[in-house]
Amino acid sequence: MTGLWMFACVAALMVITGLPAWSVLIGVAGLFTLFGVAFDLISFSIYNAMPARLLGLLESDILQALPLYVFLGVLLNRLPLAQALFASGSRLLAPVGAARPLAGLGLCVLLSPMNGSVGASVAMLSRTLLPRLDAAGVAPQRAAALVCVASVLGIVIPPSMVLILLGDAMMRAHSEALNVTQLAGRIINTQNSENSLCGMGFGMMLSGARCIYFAKQLDFMVLGIDHFINTYNFIRCSRDPKSLGSFTILALVCDQGLQGPQSSFNSFGDFCSIARIPCYSVTNNQDAARVIGTELVAPGFRMIGLSSRLFKTEFLDLPLVHTAGDGSVFQYTEGGDATIACFNFSLPHGRALQQALAAKGRQASLFSVNYVPQPDWNPIRDSVEKTGKLIVFDDSKSVHLPAYRLLDEVAQAGRPFRRWTVTRGADVDFGMSTDEFRVDIGALVSQVLA
Repeated sequence: MTGLWMFACVAALMVITGLPAWSVLIGVAGLFTLFGVAFDLISFSIYNAMPARLLGLLESDILQALPLYVFLGVLLNRLPLAQALFASGSRLLAPVGAARPLAGLGLCVLLSPMNGSVGASVAMLSRTLLPRLDAAGVAPQRAAALVCVASVLGIVIPPSMVLILLGDAMMRAHSEALNVTQLAGRIINTQNSENSLCGMGFGMMLSGARCIYFAKQLDFMVLGIDHFINTYNFIRCSRDPKSLGSFTILALVCDQGLQGPQSSFNSFGDFCSIARIPCYSVTNNQDAARVIGTELVAPGFRMIGLSSRLFKTEFLDLPLVHTAGDGSVFQYTEGGDATIACFNFSLPHGRALQQALAAKGRQASLFSVNYVPQPDWNPIRDSVEKTGKLIVFDDSKSVHLPAYRLLDEVAQAGRPFRRWTVTRGADVDFGMSTDEFRVDIGALVSQVLA
């Protein structure tokens, strides 16, 4: 939301004042910074790192090229170099019927990389090239189309500012990933070709390699479902997965709703239920440490998910009471008054209920449940035997929820108990809106204590 306000202020000030874009951007950023510090929305201590950060940027050989490219673009625009290049190109290509458009295209490709974006290239080339094409008798429609096409091509043709920044980001991501995993390996950035990439992952696993596929969105993995089922089943028919290499898919679950209909799929356990593979929803430090430490490069195939809806909240730091050997259950608190089981990415809501009950003098056992083909739910069943109350949270948008399976198994295992099931229900928004899993904790506390 803050970014939208900043964008609106930049647009309004540029229209009202007519100041250069760079001065408006710096001014708006400075004003919002002062506002955040004044109202304690931003910690002032974070700015202590600015000098070191600036020095680090200045020491980067790649980033030092950016102001030079900008300077070169200004020279080409202000000096008669552009006119000379256009005239020379027109004479050189005179035997060709489309000499002037081709010369203009070459000039566009030369100038566009200096601007950094398609929009900036279109604006600059409209000033630089359109008058020359018009004077050469090129039709306005063809001239405008030529500028637009060349602006797009110029961004992707080296050396361009966009490619320089992208290269720096990719180098930094590669180094950070190696430092985090402490593993020597190769990191490959690829296009969206999920079916092929899943097949490659299984192929690398068969060869004994350790492969991690970072997927941008969980719903993209639907394109690779054939490999999850057929390919992996063929592998399991002939080979013991524990004797092979490792293939892990780490998927970002776009469940905040802002991507529109394509982000409506957040049922992480559905994939694992279909393929009968372990699936781990990481929501806190304890989960992350255990899953990454023991499952990330373990032999076989599994999926690990992160919720983008939870990115705006602090990562939970919970004490760990018990962990099932297969990672299907994590227990964070022990209590004799209620049992709380959280599926998918609903642990923050279960934690809020546990804290609300604690404020009323009631202690609850809090569990996080992952999908594993043969889960060890004995800790939850034992807790329900003691408390007689089970509250289940599941924020999945699926119809067939694993939470219902837990309720059924607990019901068959022992004495009667009171139950509350908190799910999304039938009314699921598949459009472009903020997708919140809303829970009335106060009303739920009153029901549990009644």
